[in-house]
Amino acid sequence: MVRHISGLTINLKAKYRMKYAVIAAGQGSRLVSEGISVSKPLIRLNGEMMIERLFRVFLANDAESVSVITNEEMTDVHQFLKQIKLPVPLNVVIKTTPDSLHSFYELSHFLQGEKFCLTTVDTIFTEKEFSSYIRAFKE
Repeated sequence: MVRHISGLTINLKAKYRMKYAVIAAGQGSRLVSEGISVSKPLIRLNGEMMIERLFRVFLANDAESVSVITNEEMTDVHQFLKQIKLPVPLNVVIKTTPDSLHSFYELSHFLQGEKFCLTTVDTIFTEKEFSSYIRAFKE
């Protein structure tokens, strides 16, 4: 089964495209202690998985590529990432790191030479604010 992020108009010829990266490598220990069995990136909020929402928002904001790091224990996330189809390159790193700085380092070679946006999987923002931020960053 292949999953597509649907309902998007993507400008693949945008003058300034952006590289995006997601750190989704935490242990989710607080969620596990609350009885949540799915990994944090796959938790649905308002009917949409957290990581899928990020992909959709990135694509709507002129994504050139999307890179993701997950830890080695998140097999459900690995399966999801194998099935997803994006209209831009999707780079996946599966590696357990001691902290976010080390995760960023593991993603850094995908982010060379251009402006990029790095976020965690559980960042909270409105899509309008995010788009404004990206537009300002491109200037």
